[in-house]
Amino acid sequence: MERKLAAGKFFLAAVLMFALAFLVFGDTLGHGFFDRDKNLILENPSIKTLSVKSATGLFRGKDYLDFLPLRMLSYAIDYSWTGKNPRGYHLTNLILHSANGVIIYLIAVLLLSAVVPRGAWRARRRIAAAVCAALFVAHPVHVEPVAWIACRKEVLSSFFYLFGFYFFMRHRVKGEPVGFRSGYIISLVSFIAAMLSCPSAVNFIFAVALFDIVFPDTARKTVRRHRIQEYLVYLAAFGIVFTIYILFAIKLKMITGLYGGSVGAHIATVLGIAKFNIGKLLFPAGLSLVYDIRPGGFSGAAVSAAVVAAAILLFVLFLKRRPLMSFGIGWIFVALLPYMNIFPFNTAAADRFEYVAVFGIALLATGIGLWMAERGKAGKAMAGVLMFLLLGAYCRVSYGYASCWASETVLWERAVKIAPGTVRSRVGLGLAYLKTGKTNEAHREIIQALRIGPEDPDAYAGATRLFIDEKRYSDALLSAKKGLKFDSDRIELHYLTGLSYLGLGRYEQALKVFSAVRKVDPSYGDINFYMEKTTTELGKVVPYERFKEIIDGIK
Repeated sequence: MERKLAAGKFFLAAVLMFALAFLVFGDTLGHGFFDRDKNLILENPSIKTLSVKSATGLFRGKDYLDFLPLRMLSYAIDYSWTGKNPRGYHLTNLILHSANGVIIYLIAVLLLSAVVPRGAWRARRRIAAAVCAALFVAHPVHVEPVAWIACRKEVLSSFFYLFGFYFFMRHRVKGEPVGFRSGYIISLVSFIAAMLSCPSAVNFIFAVALFDIVFPDTARKTVRRHRIQEYLVYLAAFGIVFTIYILFAIKLKMITGLYGGSVGAHIATVLGIAKFNIGKLLFPAGLSLVYDIRPGGFSGAAVSAAVVAAAILLFVLFLKRRPLMSFGIGWIFVALLPYMNIFPFNTAAADRFEYVAVFGIALLATGIGLWMAERGKAGKAMAGVLMFLLLGAYCRVSYGYASCWASETVLWERAVKIAPGTVRSRVGLGLAYLKTGKTNEAHREIIQALRIGPEDPDAYAGATRLFIDEKRYSDALLSAKKGLKFDSDRIELHYLTGLSYLGLGRYEQALKVFSAVRKVDPSYGDINFYMEKTTTELGKVVPYERFKEIIDGIK
């Protein structure tokens, strides 16, 4: 009877999570492809066939430079039933996000079982767990990973991550026999799947250690004796996949130099990123595609260090008296660890980086609500009102921001408003204007991008695309070559150089450039189409022997 009651409550909670997710983010089902979506799906031949051979090819990382095979496999599955219709891809993102909310509910039930005292409130722990999961589902920073198909890696990786953590907790609490650790095996396989969806999942090993630190008494004796062995297996899986990702990151030059050019400026920037991420989690207003994160000075670093120190102090103070809140604080730091940019990456901050960390905020809010509820009827009423208002505020902000994703122009205008001093926001808005025929506005934004970043390859890439669209191929070639002076390995600029040569009728140079691009990334843009087009045009203007010599030289 008790199991049937628990199953009924779980089913109700699952329905509520899906209903809430579709209510808040449902409008994204009508959105189209955005920005990088086109490269990943419309122009990516590796996802257009679904077979054992094509699937194994994704795991070799040859068809697309980002080694995220499970994300690419999910696109291939979508393409098999929805083709080039964006609705199917958005639906998958939304389903994954809803499922993550259901898993959060299950995790919260187990956590609350360990901290809520016996009696009336222990019987109502599922209500508190549902509130926690609802806060997670509706949080505004989830708009980017849910609305942007290219951010599938965040929701997909988080699904495996949270699924694995739930079974890790079951393994700890139930104390499975040594010969049959199904919960542990499921958690390990899920951990590996999460890393193959997004490299940020490498912090899973720190999440399980955090659980053992905050809740040391929940594990049975049969499990405690084998903790070291389990950690070593997790660590081995972590080491293998993490090494692969680092090699890819080095190959793609995703790891940049120290922020500000010095160790001091780098540490200050890392602290500033931590403070920025915590601030966005606590006060998710002014969300944008782009943020202006710059190397911090001493005063900024001091404030950031004070915020981080205060969070660590609260973690220690709550450890014994309020373990749920202590776990929430620790979870935030663990989840944000890969995005602290200790190893500096190209993108310093983004909403999608905070996806898993939102669970920590939801736990903190739930812990505060439980603390208030312990203060009698008035406290219970205040806790209910607070949770209702917080959830309502999340829903309103999320719904409003999600609507911006229906238009690239609106989205990039918002980015420029919030981060006017960044090259990426200006170039993004300029190209969005170009697509809608607003040529003058496009010129204005690209010129502004060049003024902001006179040595930024992104600015020259934007200018080159603008010139190609206007058929000013000589200017486009000059712009692309200037950009390559600052980053000679930028594949986009090489691709645009090839387009410029093609527009100028310099087919031999274009063919050589396109061939080099295809060797680096066989699925970049429309590289195969332009290779064929250039080859055809070259055959019309040169003698056969010379044509054969050029083709053989390229091969």
